[in-house]
Amino acid sequence: ANDVNIANVAEDNVNFVWVDEDWAQYFDQVEVTGATVSPEGGEGSFAAAIIVDGAVQSYFKTFAKALETVANGQTITLITDVAENVTIKQVVGKNITIDGNSKTYTGTITVVGDGTPNGSNKETLTFININFVVKANAYAITADKGSHARNITVENCTFTGAADGPSYGIRVRNGWNYAVKNTTADGLSSFFNATENLSGLTVEDVTV
Repeated sequence: ANDVNIANVAEDNVNFVWVDEDWAQYFDQVEVTGATVSPEGGEGSFAAAIIVDGAVQSYFKTFAKALETVANGQTITLITDVAENVTIKQVVGKNITIDGNSKTYTGTITVVGDGTPNGSNKETLTFININFVVKANAYAITADKGSHARNITVENCTFTGAADGPSYGIRVRNGWNYAVKNTTADGLSSFFNATENLSGLTVEDVTV
């Protein structure tokens, strides 16, 4: 079913619960008047949500699934602590924000640029409010070699290194326009590595 509208709900009916939790990814297709809509199992049973104009549009069991669905100008907000290795593919004209909501993220995020070998494309990728916990011998955020990832901002985040081996924060490989702001890092072997060409770096209020 599409575009389901439910109205005139009694005041004592405070929640509508999804019969099937898979419907949570079609959250925006149900409009309810007079009650609060909740996904089956509550928000805590999901890893992330897509937020549009301050309202939840969709819920997702995994962060990776949210990344497959997010559109230009939208925000993915983490609902619980997440432990995944994911890939974010930059697309021309697609600007997205990942809001960690002060949750913990354990794993590596690999950013694949659109492959254009110059800094002309303006798509943006922003990470905010994420507490990164970095595994041994791994990066928290790494750019795919040769893909020319660009216009990446990391703001109001923390990076905590592993106790059982070397761990690293951010790696850039042939990229443009990186910004790191209001961020702290502790216990890392290194925080920011530009292992190949980097054009444009802004660093503000970073403690390592």
